[in-house]
Amino acid sequence: MLKKSVLLLLSGLGLIFLSSCISTKAAETQINPVYVTNTAKYYLLPTQDIENPINGVQKMSATFKDQSFDFVVYTTADQTVLNMILFNEFGTTLGSLEYDGNTINFDSSVFPKNMKAEYIAADFQFCLYNPEKIAAALEEIGLEFRYEKTESGETRQIYSKDELISSITRDGNVIRYDNLLRGYSYTLTSELSADEL
Repeated sequence: MLKKSVLLLLSGLGLIFLSSCISTKAAETQINPVYVTNTAKYYLLPTQDIENPINGVQKMSATFKDQSFDFVVYTTADQTVLNMILFNEFGTTLGSLEYDGNTINFDSSVFPKNMKAEYIAADFQFCLYNPEKIAAALEEIGLEFRYEKTESGETRQIYSKDELISSITRDGNVIRYDNLLRGYSYTLTSELSADEL
């Protein structure tokens, strides 16, 4: 039951970052667009457009409808690569994602081969890439990106006309992502840097 729920969440969300020691590799030779809405196709930004490099561990709490899950994500993201490894609460590696700006690879022994890594990378970009670059890319596909600095972080919102599609808030070391159109959300809390591991 738990495995089925996890598969349902990740298939529907396209947001969890994955790798495995015993894995089935699903490598993408061509990067496909992400449907932010049912008609607006977003193409991933290059890795150079990250706002600030990341090298550390985050705790992820994800919800989809009435289901919730907790994971640990180790992320390395800089101007050359986005690399994410997902662990369960027992420390078992569930999968990995790697994006270098030209190719995107997704490895997992527990998640479906048809799961689109581009959706995971797009959510990451909406949260952490340069807001001016995101705004320009979304404007090209008819969407509006609103960005505002706050005292302790920032807010980012994606609109289709007057409809709020996604809302992202960063408050200190906590990022909250709500995809109102697709009905999922997650919270990322930074835990340790790689030097502290």
